[in-house]
Amino acid sequence: MFLGTLRAEDEQAAKPLEKGIVTWQAKLATFDRVAYRVALSRLLVQYEKASGKTIDAKNFDAIGLKVQTSNAPGLATPRALVDATISWLIGRGFEEESIFLLDLHSRGLRSAGYLPGLSVGGEKYRSFSVKVLSGGGYFRPEWFHESPLPPSPDHSVQVRLAYPDDLKAQWREGRRSYLPTPLMLGKVGWINLPVAKDSASLGVEAAVANASLWNVGNNRRFLDRKSTAPAAAIEILAVPELWDRHLFSVLSLEKYQYSGGRKFQAAYLGSRPELLLSANPIGVDAAALEVLRAEREKKGLLPRTKDQLLFQYARSLQLGDSEKAKVVPTY
Repeated sequence: MFLGTLRAEDEQAAKPLEKGIVTWQAKLATFDRVAYRVALSRLLVQYEKASGKTIDAKNFDAIGLKVQTSNAPGLATPRALVDATISWLIGRGFEEESIFLLDLHSRGLRSAGYLPGLSVGGEKYRSFSVKVLSGGGYFRPEWFHESPLPPSPDHSVQVRLAYPDDLKAQWREGRRSYLPTPLMLGKVGWINLPVAKDSASLGVEAAVANASLWNVGNNRRFLDRKSTAPAAAIEILAVPELWDRHLFSVLSLEKYQYSGGRKFQAAYLGSRPELLLSANPIGVDAAALEVLRAEREKKGLLPRTKDQLLFQYARSLQLGDSEKAKVVPTY
């Protein structure tokens, strides 16, 4: 059963824009910015050819880079990949002020090196703006995902402090997860830069999770629930304003976690010199799950089911069929 509303209150849900399920793969000579730039350029040639899209400053006013830093500094979007992506965008005519980074919490962004330390201060990575969803005023009251699931204890405290004498508002705010409007409104495109982690609730926590559960407020009520996390992730991903503006997802396998759930576990880290790119986050997650499954088998760990609930929900909402996903090497 799906969980709730995922559009602005006065809007009707529409069929999501169709996105190809193919994932392109490139080898990385090293894990530095130059190697990432070479591999990324090779992948984007294939992406633009297949999608018919040209990513340049004529077609977009701004580009957002959604990084993943919830397990930083141990596991986070590599800065070398972000630097390579920025370099590619600048080569396409984008100015510094039209490129921004975004994630949910400042703690992770600081731990990953995307924000200066508190003693230094500042809200930029190099000269690029960094938007912190949870504290930057980027959530708008009319854009939310609503679910009957109660909030996590920490969010419940925040709601009671914000509305101490309004029980109706406490109930309402406890069941809403506000959406990332910087990636949804205006002439903006966004690039998804996840990491890959094992997940007991999702099977794989990578492109879909970074674009959905780690892209909204009041998210902890979903993360560890096997019965509801997959549906919530897919419903949020399917918001047309978010889905349509997603350009592509890029996953580095420089470092991934194949066991231990969503919490960082250094003992379960793997690495491959590969970069994966797809217009569809489902394609990236299907490829990432196979990497995690292979690593788990090699280490003698219990297998993860190939057809996770995450993928079943994606099929039901016509976001993409993981059973048709394929990985195509580029040379």
